[in-house]
Amino acid sequence: MITIVGGYGDAFLALPSIREVVRRRGSRGIYLLCPEAHVSAFFAELGLNYVPIPPGAHVVQAADLVSLPVQHVISFNVYYPCEVDQLAGEIFATASWRGFFDRQGRLMVRPSALVNKHKRDQLFEVLGLDAIYDSMDRRMTLDPERIEVVTAFCRERCPPGGRRFYALHLDTQDIKMWPTASWITVVRHLWRRWRAWPLIIGQPTGSSDAILREFPFARSMFSYPDVRDQACGISVAHAFLGVDSMFAHVADSLQVPSVVIFGPFDLRVWGPTSATSSAIQMKVPELLHELDPVDVIRRLDDVLGGVLA
Repeated sequence: MITIVGGYGDAFLALPSIREVVRRRGSRGIYLLCPEAHVSAFFAELGLNYVPIPPGAHVVQAADLVSLPVQHVISFNVYYPCEVDQLAGEIFATASWRGFFDRQGRLMVRPSALVNKHKRDQLFEVLGLDAIYDSMDRRMTLDPERIEVVTAFCRERCPPGGRRFYALHLDTQDIKMWPTASWITVVRHLWRRWRAWPLIIGQPTGSSDAILREFPFARSMFSYPDVRDQACGISVAHAFLGVDSMFAHVADSLQVPSVVIFGPFDLRVWGPTSATSSAIQMKVPELLHELDPVDVIRRLDDVLGGVLA
């Protein structure tokens, strides 16, 4: 059994390691315990035995686990204590255990691996394997038919005078947010210089509402709330601009030219790894509010000018 809870980003970054487990062991005897929404978004194609955590719940019922023939538990949860792991540890007390933490919460992975390796590679460390995977292993599977639908949507929504568009993602934890006024400055610049218009993905926020009010050329994918459709929007965009999030990882994996604004989290662990992506980081959360839009615009012109021109 593999357990993984947390945000969409955690689940997305686990794709290469879970695919490697399937290659080595096959899918028939593997149970995946994770939030129900993550099954459909990332893992359905793998053909595993799914034990989904229902929407709004933090853990499954013990009755959902007691009859499963589990001999090995792999925990991909870096957060401790974890209700899911505590339940699995109690029910499968005789099973072998691999994870960032053991059943008692003691660190199992070498401390150096937690600060010197990307999260994808840390998950291979949990497995006891070398982190060997290719670019396709990093990507979520996108339905070609949905890509066509989203492509048609973007084409139809192109504003008068618009040339190329970029996916813009704004909603995240408060610690990683950038002021609305700064986003407006950047969106205005990209339109004036390149006639590049934003396709806002994710969920509505105060910033997205302000941008949609301020600029008649701005568009959103809020009518397509499915994560897979929004990932399709990134895949057909000319560029990506946004905050540290699962969608930034998706853009990075697709090698869509990207600029990502990071809060204080370690770029070695959470940052982009493709040559097409560039990160701007402020080490102290409060300083993120002081990040000058002029400095971001310089980076945008350097990284995205060629694809938006």
